[in-house]
Amino acid sequence: MINMQNFYTYLKIIIFGFGLFIFHAGWKNNYSPLTLIGFGMMLLITIVIGIGLFLKKSELKKLKSDSELELINFKKKAESIMVSLENLEIFNNSWTETRIIDNSNYELDKYAESNIQKINYNLNSIKITIPLNGENIEYFINIEMDLTTLLLHFANKKETLLYKYGNEYYLDLEFLD
Repeated sequence: MINMQNFYTYLKIIIFGFGLFIFHAGWKNNYSPLTLIGFGMMLLITIVIGIGLFLKKSELKKLKSDSELELINFKKKAESIMVSLENLEIFNNSWTETRIIDNSNYELDKYAESNIQKINYNLNSIKITIPLNGENIEYFINIEMDLTTLLLHFANKKETLLYKYGNEYYLDLEFLD
């Protein structure tokens, strides 16, 4: 099955290139009508791409605002429970990956270090046990953040809210952003 979005993108590029070719041919022949046709095709494709990007951006904003509205409504109708952030278990997994950026002229000389990039990864799995109505709820979260920074955020905040509505839970960790 052909991906239609990619198809339309390639079609726009082809039409733009064809317009550029016609524009060049008209320019070469002392401003013939081909120049105006080629310029018009390029202008039309540019406008279509601009409108497409605007619509895509506005659609993403609408989706973001819809999800935020849904979260606000969930918080309004849910029961809120105060949760201590001092008694939690953090399982940290951090590693460094070394990548060669440009190996076209990679040699063991004084410029070899400029071709290497070191990337640090941090993945923290957090287990929070929350006592609720005589039973314990275990809540697991994965957060990609440096362990020291995460501990500082938790030490600063100390408490947060857990929202419960039916069988759905939402732990408010917006302070980590």
